[in-house]
Amino acid sequence: MPCATYANSGSRLTVQKSLMRGHTPLRIEVFHITFEVLLYATPETHPMTPISATLSQNDREAITAAISTIHQRLPFLIDLVSTDRAALAKMGSKTRSFVTNALEVATRNPNFLPRSFDVEEMRKDLELFGDLNGLLMSLTQLQDMVDDTCMLVGSEAYTAALTVYNYAKTSGVSTNGLEPIVDEMRQHFRKSKSKPPEKKG
Repeated sequence: MPCATYANSGSRLTVQKSLMRGHTPLRIEVFHITFEVLLYATPETHPMTPISATLSQNDREAITAAISTIHQRLPFLIDLVSTDRAALAKMGSKTRSFVTNALEVATRNPNFLPRSFDVEEMRKDLELFGDLNGLLMSLTQLQDMVDDTCMLVGSEAYTAALTVYNYAKTSGVSTNGLEPIVDEMRQHFRKSKSKPPEKKG
């Protein structure tokens, strides 16, 4: 069912990214105040297809080798701490156009720049940014898919385990010598209930 979020010209309510896909802005003016209506679809829960798959030893080794190859091909990668990330000037889609224009100006008129300014280094940075940005999109998509798949198969396994546990409690498993295992499973729920709530702030 369609829903709407309202915002005046000076502010906008934050809407979850997943709900913003395909929204249609509609401008309405009331008493000389312009309102923007954001129309989006209410998220619906779709049935998920169960996953039945395995990874062979050869597949695991091939994937691990491929990841290792990526690391080897990108020996200049670094790991920034949060303070370093916050201090850096960020380049996005709009900023990239600005940088591209600046490079063209520097290339055509290098004489007005300080001698220490390296135009070719600037060109290398921009080219590498483009290359890495394309890789990042592919890797991010892959990571999201691996993460979602891992979550789903983990849920399937845990749901199956709950079924086994519930049947085991009522089926007299002690006769099969499985009572110690079931008792250990029972501790899982005792630990969950006794775990203190996390402190806020």
